[in-house]
Amino acid sequence: RLFLIFIATFIYASNLIDAYRFYGIKPTVNEIEKKLTSTDYWLNRLKNKDVRWGYYEDKKDILVCIKDEKTLEVLKNKKNGFDLIDKIDVLTGLDGDKEKEGDLKTPIGVYRLKSILENVDKFYGPFAFETSYPNMLDRLKNKDGHGIWIHGKPLKGNRDNNNTKGCIVMDNDKLEKLKNEINYRNTYLLISEITPLTATKEEIAKILA
Repeated sequence: RLFLIFIATFIYASNLIDAYRFYGIKPTVNEIEKKLTSTDYWLNRLKNKDVRWGYYEDKKDILVCIKDEKTLEVLKNKKNGFDLIDKIDVLTGLDGDKEKEGDLKTPIGVYRLKSILENVDKFYGPFAFETSYPNMLDRLKNKDGHGIWIHGKPLKGNRDNNNTKGCIVMDNDKLEKLKNEINYRNTYLLISEITPLTATKEEIAKILA
């Protein structure tokens, strides 16, 4: 027991070289792994961080779409949290989570922006962001469908109605601005019906541990 206390003391003091010199690699690694699987360790590490939108060790931009409010918030990842830099009025599909092709609903979940589609029909505005729907969780739930985009409005004429068939739609000038505000390759899109999809420090610490 005294042996383990000595190892822990070395490691907690960040003196890994001495821990390795005196006790070898296996006890050192075991103690590190024990620490990394401790919820308390991660709670302490997250103490001053805003993890409502998740925990990222590299910078990510976050888009938060609340379907009931018809808004898309643009969040930039800073050192200890996220700054709201824009809030955009949008149109979305029918209420409820997307389940199948053709149900005209905007999915609820967390998605990546896969690409920018430049050569789209003029009905969709100047370009579109392609999302990663369906993601792995959607597939496990046997959801189908495809072509969920963030796009603009017709370059000529007007939309006949507010039904987006499941996409997220905004004014074209807002779409152009959004393109300059984010790095789409490092952007997550969080879509919810009413309450934003947020997490607590305890939930994130448990996952990391």
